[in-house]
Amino acid sequence: MQRHKGPRIDSRRSSWPRVAARRQQTRTIRSVPSIPISTSLRPSELRELMSERSEQRLSLYMPLHAPGVEGQQNAIRLKNLLREAQWQLAAHGLRPTDARAMLKPLRSLQTNATFWRQKEGSLVVLASPASVRCFHLPHAVAEQVHVGRRFVVRPLLALLDQSRCYWLLAISQNSVRLFRGNAGGIGPVEVEGLPRDLKSTLNLDVSISGDQVHSATHEPLGKQAAVFHGQGGQVDTRKEELTEFFRAIDSALHDTLAATPAPLVVACVQYEFALYRKVNTFPELVHEGLTSNAEHLSLKEMHARAWQLVEPHLDQARHAAVARYIRSIANGNALPHLAEIVAAAQNGKIDTLFIARDAAAWGIYDPDKRTVEVHNERMPGDDDLLELVAVETLAHHGKVYSVPAEAMPSSGPASAIVRYSSLPV
Repeated sequence: MQRHKGPRIDSRRSSWPRVAARRQQTRTIRSVPSIPISTSLRPSELRELMSERSEQRLSLYMPLHAPGVEGQQNAIRLKNLLREAQWQLAAHGLRPTDARAMLKPLRSLQTNATFWRQKEGSLVVLASPASVRCFHLPHAVAEQVHVGRRFVVRPLLALLDQSRCYWLLAISQNSVRLFRGNAGGIGPVEVEGLPRDLKSTLNLDVSISGDQVHSATHEPLGKQAAVFHGQGGQVDTRKEELTEFFRAIDSALHDTLAATPAPLVVACVQYEFALYRKVNTFPELVHEGLTSNAEHLSLKEMHARAWQLVEPHLDQARHAAVARYIRSIANGNALPHLAEIVAAAQNGKIDTLFIARDAAAWGIYDPDKRTVEVHNERMPGDDDLLELVAVETLAHHGKVYSVPAEAMPSSGPASAIVRYSSLPV
């Protein structure tokens, strides 16, 4: 019996629709707009994040490994955390299709080689069905994924805690970089108009060969450049050029540094630091200086050496604040109890706040009834009250000190100095 043979099917050709579909899917994923990664946060932005409420607010914190063998695992770890986030979102009532759509922009980070190449510290994601915000912290934080009616923002307070922050300005003739740092590390800060290097700032065409230096005939910052030969003139002219270069840097940094004052550490060679000190107009310049060629230092090395210089200055401010709290006890401006601190913070009355760094304080604040309930342990519907008072204090331009429990000025998890005591809190 002869079998009927149907038309021969080319398996290679039949796979083309599936291949095309996969390629189309790949193109779709790659076309997702990149998410901006912020390295700063304004108090008003933080307060806005805290005021938004729904049942599907995702807070994701992921410490990043340094580039290298372990750093290659960052993308895999993010993939696992997003899988956990999708499960939690579904458990809180978000439809699977909506959860996938919400996380889709974040999945594009997994294949973003540029993002992972130089990142250390921590990645922070605050997302809801309506928006996605990403932040980069210069220090490592505990890994966590949380979905609830409010964002978890306490680890983000480091971006706003001016009491433990500092500026680091790394200068060489070939580059100028500004960083914002704290105890955990440093992160770059973009400043519009900040000079890139000596040559482009002064419009110079400098070539050094033996004892000759040739400068272009362009006018640097409105001044005719000098042309000179020999050792004597070279020293004087280079000093003038550096002085003019540093004045341009100081001027470009003025608004940025003044907006969030903190100690400024300058990293450059000793001779150049002496010149920079003469033209500096920022009052919180640390006069010791990190006298080394910044181009030869890694970010970790710069932070470690800068922190040794700046930590004593920061500690002095904290000790002075503690002494002021003790003096405020006599005139009624010191608040040692959490319930009254929460109420005062909501009214914008906190001038200085101390919170125990690793402590937890759970409870409920009712803004309509203006009442506070403090619980000994976490209960359903509770908020982190320490996070709440810190956010409100910063939003009203107060200072927040996050300190070890043994450094607290009172026995509780929070202490505060109010701006005035004539009105009830």
